[in-house]
Amino acid sequence: PSGVHFLGFVSEEQKSQYLKHCEFLVNPSPMESFSIVMMEAWLLEKAVLVNANCDTMRNHCLRSNAGLYFSDRDSFLRTADYLLSNPDTRAGMGKNGKKYVQANYSA
Repeated sequence: PSGVHFLGFVSEEQKSQYLKHCEFLVNPSPMESFSIVMMEAWLLEKAVLVNANCDTMRNHCLRSNAGLYFSDRDSFLRTADYLLSNPDTRAGMGKNGKKYVQANYSA
């Protein structure tokens, strides 16, 4: 999709700005044991799109109802398009994510 930028490493300040202004977070890694950036996105009420081959992130999405997952190029394009085309659903997922993090990971 247009508007996707692969940036590599960014500073904490840049990351915060990108998260604040993104439509949703994509975490394509299949090897996360716990995705801090996913939790940070949810605290900012952003939906997430994650790799279905990462059990940990996929299960967080299922438990929270705050994100979707993809398994290949076609499902990535379809789910990204769905999130972009459905701002109310995306916003609801973001709110669900914030509640999930606050209920399960806040001190």
